[in-house]
Amino acid sequence: MKARFFLLAMAAFLLAGSAACVCNPDDASDDGAVDGDDGPEDGDDDAPDDDAGTDDDADDDVPSFPVTWEYRYLDGGVPAKNPLTGTNTPKEYNKIPYYRFRADTLDDPPRPVHAVLILLPGFTVGANSLVYTAKSLVEMSEGGVEVWVVDRRHHLLEDLHGFYAAEEAGDPRLAYKYYYRGKK
Repeated sequence: MKARFFLLAMAAFLLAGSAACVCNPDDASDDGAVDGDDGPEDGDDDAPDDDAGTDDDADDDVPSFPVTWEYRYLDGGVPAKNPLTGTNTPKEYNKIPYYRFRADTLDDPPRPVHAVLILLPGFTVGANSLVYTAKSLVEMSEGGVEVWVVDRRHHLLEDLHGFYAAEEAGDPRLAYKYYYRGKK
């Protein structure tokens, strides 16, 4: 029940783009505070003056659940020819890249899920901006959902040759020369 409530609240947060309070519906004190923040009288060990050094409610609601992910591609449609040159887009770029987050079943095939949640990052950002959110959603659902985070197609068109060459050689000047001086 908690996992479903969290997923609904998280989906509302992502769709609305504004802050949302995810409170435990089973919490007896309904003072509007988020779980674990009911005040010093609730017996939590996370008070600033606590010298016990332990947190009795750390991760009570967040299970430690193994999550695996992979970067995959879906075949996309063939776009129209370039109106200026009359050329087609190369086939390797007619794909939709995405991250797939799911419960880690080790070497076994993926287990059935209740839903697949597809997230699309905002304008000018890539799928990496939602990696933490996607992992958290799979963890909170205890593997009941899969999360796909769609990457933007233009990420396939990025020229990373200079960065790869610089990383392999351990010399950042190679990237500078490639991108700013036109040296291959």
